[in-house]
Amino acid sequence: MGDLPTVMFLITAFVAMPSNPDEITAPMDLVIGFRLASRFTMSIFWGLLGLILGAFWDRIKPHDTAKITI
Repeated sequence: MGDLPTVMFLITAFVAMPSNPDEITAPMDLVIGFRLASRFTMSIFWGLLGLILGAFWDRIKPHDTAKITI
C-alpha cells in the first residue's frame, strides 16, 4: 500500500501538466531507431555491470561470514 502516494502524485502531475504545444517533426523511423539503439545500449550496460559486480562479489565473498574473526 506504500505505492499509493506515488501513484496519486503521478496521476496529479499528469493531469496538471499542460500538453506539448510543439509539433513533432521527427520522422518515426528516427524515433524508433533511437529507442531500439537506446534499449540495446542500456541492456549491454546493465548486463556488463551485473557481470563485473558479480565477479567482484565472488572474488571478495562478503557474504561468507566464516572468515570474519573478532
